[in-house]
Amino acid sequence: MRAQLVKQEADWPFLGTIVPGYPGLHPLDAGFWRIFWKLYVQAREAEAPPPPVPPLSP
Repeated sequence: MRAQLVKQEADWPFLGTIVPGYPGLHPLDAGFWRIFWKLYVQAREAEAPPPPVPPLSP
């Protein structure tokens, strides 16, 4: 917008997000961030914890 490359934010061709299973989800839509963070937290909680680090031997 500041560089006047487009008239409105929605006209920028590289604006958008890819959320698997949600092709219509767009960052400028109302409620986007609520849905995004809900999905993010669900995905993070579904990950397995990292393997334990083996102890250093003296």
